[in-house]
Amino acid sequence: MMRSPKHDQRDENTQRQAKPDARAVRRRRRRAATCSALPTPHRPWLSVPSVTRGWPKTRSSASWTIGHAYSTLRHRGSCRETRLTTLMVMVNLGCMKYFALCLLFLSGCVAAPPPSDANQSLTVAEIAQNHPGLAETPPGEARLHEIRNGVWVHVAVREVGGVMYPANGLVVRDGNELILVDTAWGDKNTEALLTALKTEIGLPVRSAIAMHFHDDCVEGMDVLDAAGVATYGTPLTKRLAKAEGNQIPRQSIDGLAEPGDAVRFGPMEIFYPGPAHSVDNLVVYVPDSGVLFGGCAVYEMDRKTPGYIGDADLLAWSSSMQRLKTKYPQTKIVVPGHGLPGGLELLDHTSDVVNSHRDSALER
Repeated sequence: MMRSPKHDQRDENTQRQAKPDARAVRRRRRRAATCSALPTPHRPWLSVPSVTRGWPKTRSSASWTIGHAYSTLRHRGSCRETRLTTLMVMVNLGCMKYFALCLLFLSGCVAAPPPSDANQSLTVAEIAQNHPGLAETPPGEARLHEIRNGVWVHVAVREVGGVMYPANGLVVRDGNELILVDTAWGDKNTEALLTALKTEIGLPVRSAIAMHFHDDCVEGMDVLDAAGVATYGTPLTKRLAKAEGNQIPRQSIDGLAEPGDAVRFGPMEIFYPGPAHSVDNLVVYVPDSGVLFGGCAVYEMDRKTPGYIGDADLLAWSSSMQRLKTKYPQTKIVVPGHGLPGGLELLDHTSDVVNSHRDSALER
């Protein structure tokens, strides 16, 4: 049967349409090869351990996000666009992770700056000259005075009988934390002290120690407890504070029952010299700085009268000062409970004031 030219032309067109174009085939092959080279969420180097429920343990939320972005974009654009976008997602997620780690590292460095040597060469006269006084310390506020590297005196003021009295305490750095010696003589003052420590030093207060049971040492303990600070006192101090109706430290320091006893507390040594201003009065010595905090058992040089002695042991006071002087002869700076710091001469001065008052009382 003879085929007409019209049929032959139609068959030729059909065969031409069925035969794929060589250039199109090459383009599809290149595209398939490119896509197969792209990372997918199943690549092991994209996966980290994960506890996401319903997913394999080797697939993390980050790898799923990358894979999801890849799968979505793969259907929306060319493979080159998909590959570029996927890599951008991967880089951004990686950068965010390492940037966060760097921030954590740097924040730790900022929170714990290394101490400088700026205060190591200060003389006792210079320290006393720069000590915050009544004019620099309004009621309800607290002042900090760094006297040696990592050792500060905190000063607050309290009105008693219409007269304003300053009170000293100590702050000692222990690594990346602070130890507080005595409160700031009142709740409001102690709140101001915590604010000053946060603003000026920037390290957390880990613990606080009461030197004796009077309110200039323990009033503010409740504020410290509420702030998460561990508060300490000897069993005798806690018992006397309770009997007096004062605030009570929560935890006990043992091993300080007899005159001459000493215990280590972080970078400090707590020493019981014996009865003096009160039967339970303690002192703190910082060996690395040569700083002795005598508390109310030690008077400043300008003090000529003993002040409040209602709980004092006037007969034992001088012996306690001599025991203290013998224990720490290397002391460079002595901080009294009230007034200006000085040297070891403050111990002898305190004994002289107490003995003079006692002798005068006996004569009468």
